[in-house]
Amino acid sequence: MTITELKLKPLSETALRERPAPVGGPSRQLLVKAYVMDSPRGLVKNWRVWSLARWTALLAICVIAVSGCQSKTGKAKNQDNTTGTLQPGVLRVITATDQPPYSYVDSQGRQVGFTYELIKRLAQRNHLKLETAALPFSETIPAIIGRRYDTTIRAINQTPEREKTVSFSAPHTSSYIGLLVRKNSDADTLPKLSGKTVAVTRGSIQESYLREHAPNVRLRVYSSIQTEKAALLAGQVDAWLTSGPMARTIESESKNTLILAETLDLKQSNAFPVAKGNEALIKTLNAGLDELFRDGSYTKLYQEYFDRPVPHVFRAAHPSLR
Repeated sequence: MTITELKLKPLSETALRERPAPVGGPSRQLLVKAYVMDSPRGLVKNWRVWSLARWTALLAICVIAVSGCQSKTGKAKNQDNTTGTLQPGVLRVITATDQPPYSYVDSQGRQVGFTYELIKRLAQRNHLKLETAALPFSETIPAIIGRRYDTTIRAINQTPEREKTVSFSAPHTSSYIGLLVRKNSDADTLPKLSGKTVAVTRGSIQESYLREHAPNVRLRVYSSIQTEKAALLAGQVDAWLTSGPMARTIESESKNTLILAETLDLKQSNAFPVAKGNEALIKTLNAGLDELFRDGSYTKLYQEYFDRPVPHVFRAAHPSLR
């Protein structure tokens, strides 16, 4: 007898109690409730709901059991993620669209660059899917600290100040600064920049370098490399201090409209920054770099993007480099 039949053919409560509950259907207590609520007299009696409480308790136990299984499964997956990436099997990387020769978009709209190709090879060797997103330079380190991304292919100097907030892989390139000026400019050395306006990227090593070593320079801070380049070409600034390798690329592309007037050796290196203390990811990146050093892939790739050999200082720091 179903609940619908109860409504059409009411039975006494006593008779209903004597009938067995349908297999797989509601309990006898629930059938009694249905009858009492639909009785011809319209009487609603006070009845005990202990059977409902049992059903609720059973449901709660099932939910807890399933959650426990999911939690154990999640922990097992995390334990299997020996590469240290935020998401197992995926390497999430911040790119740049305007930082040649490291990371930029070419004339055909393709993401290219030395560190882009480098990270692609590192991902492939560790069977990781590469996911990329472009962010402004000033947002790059905060995004890695906040564990939104694993690392970046921007040229990030490994400095004592940055080491307070992120960890670094082994260096992938050496670092120096380039001073770009317009052709025939007389502000072609750092001492001659006193009282001049110089463009730098917000949060860059060039910004901190000028603040420390050239306090008489008027800084104009920008958020993108393209706006810095446009400002120099338009005469809005007298000079532009940026990454040395990038300055060489820009000089070549400008057909001598812009001149690389001076280079300054910082005696620092560029490396992949990762979230503080993520030793597993550092180990993954370093092992991959060492393989690329040993099999000659690194040198071949370097010669493709830079107009000079791998610096002697960098070779001395990496004995396995071929």
